[in-house]
Parts: sequence; C-alpha cells; structure tokens
Amino acid sequence: MSAYSRLLAMSCTIGLLSFLSLGSPSAQEYESGVTAKTSANVAAPSAAKTAERFERAERIEEMRYRHLWIAYSLIWLIVFVFVFRTWKLNQSTAGELEALNRRLKSLEADAPVRSADAPMSGAGSSTTDSEA
Repeated sequence: MSAYSRLLAMSCTIGLLSFLSLGSPSAQEYESGVTAKTSANVAAPSAAKTAERFERAERIEEMRYRHLWIAYSLIWLIVFVFVFRTWKLNQSTAGELEALNRRLKSLEADAPVRSADAPMSGAGSSTTDSEA
C-alpha cells in the first residue's frame, strides 16, 4: 500500500469518526424532545430549565460547526496532497524525459551516417534464400 493510499484511508477514517456523536443526542432527537416537553408543560417553564435547554442547543450547534470545519479541512487536505503528488510526478517525469533526450542525442551522434542511396541490409533486403 503506497503512502498516498494510507494517507487517504487515514483521513477518511478520521473524517468518519469525527461525524460520530459519541454519547450526545442528535439535533433531531433534541428538537423532538424539546417539542414534546413544551407541549406537555404548557405552564411557564422555570428559568433553570430554559437555561439548560439553551446551553444544550448551543452545544449541539457548536458540534455541527466543528464537524463542518473538520469536513472542509479534510477535503482541502486531500486536494493539497493530490496537487503535491501530481507536481512531484511531473518533476520526476520531466527529469526522465530529459535523461532520455540526452541519451537519444548521444546515440544519434555515435551512429554512422547512412546515405539515402545505400541499400539497407537485414529485414529490408529483397533477396531470399530460394532466389540465391
């Protein structure tokens, strides 16, 4: 497994784990609970209960924002890793192409110059064993 695959798998795992709500109720469960409690208690709620509900709603909202930041940061991390790996691959490919170009030029310089009128030997020969 390459380092890129491991990094991608690790970031996806962290992203999935960050979206789990460990022991805290989801927003829908909270909102349904608040609706049921308010309809059951038509009388004016006490100030302590109101403050508790407000704090609980704030915690859930902060958790939503935290998950949003984690998700965006994971996406940007994946984008930057992809761009960096593409750049590195481009650099190595450019170096290999340059080395091949130098090798080709040295082989062309060492090869004897053939005239256009000279017959080619080998596969291009028109005589066969049966004709000879």
